[in-house]
Amino acid sequence: MDVRDDSVDEGLAWEITPRRAPRPRRTWAPRMGVAVRGGFRAGFLPGILVMAIYYIAHHDVDLPWLKIATLMSVYAPGVGISLAAAIEAVVLLVDGLTARAPIVPRGPAVVVGCGLAGAACGIAPGAIGVVVFGSYRGPFIGTSLIATSMIIGAFLVALPAARRAARSWRAVVIATIATTLLVGVVASVVTPLVVDGAFGHMQGVSYEHGVFVGGAVGALGGCLLGGYAGLVIALARVGSGERRAS
Repeated sequence: MDVRDDSVDEGLAWEITPRRAPRPRRTWAPRMGVAVRGGFRAGFLPGILVMAIYYIAHHDVDLPWLKIATLMSVYAPGVGISLAAAIEAVVLLVDGLTARAPIVPRGPAVVVGCGLAGAACGIAPGAIGVVVFGSYRGPFIGTSLIATSMIIGAFLVALPAARRAARSWRAVVIATIATTLLVGVVASVVTPLVVDGAFGHMQGVSYEHGVFVGGAVGALGGCLLGGYAGLVIALARVGSGERRAS
């Protein structure tokens, strides 16, 4: 007589059946959300600083101050959001690529990718900045003020992006300081040539021509800022001992 208990066999089979591995947690949505919020601050704070300094220095000039301030309150955060979102997307894409193909050097890929992303993000802001703000017949805002605000904004994008990408907070701080000093020296030389040339070229040229000039200037500036953020992230990861994707 067969005395096998089928219910026991079914129970044992259920117990020994391997459970399906849980799906990896999606990080795109939360990371991009944090990047967008940080990008807003990175654009808004330098924009407000620039606007306040410019108004204090030239408040006696007959300019549509309310209109300019309104434009700046939209323009500056938009620049910061686009740059921060692009940087975060590049880091996530490179991490995914290097996880599947470890032979790809992650550090250089992040630097190059962030530089290209920054250049793409700088085209529209450059065209709008040169054409819209350059069209007002008022005192020039100043190359040093523009360069300083851009570096502050890039710093506010790069620091939290590197903190999300690297494990060591100390490595992030050291990488940010070293890269900021390096890019600050480069920007002090490049920015006067690019910005002064762009706004000077706007004198007496057509609107269409100014759009192309501004777009080219924005691409160059965006490439510098994107590369800066990418270098901060890459150096922070090296300092954290993360030379390859985990």
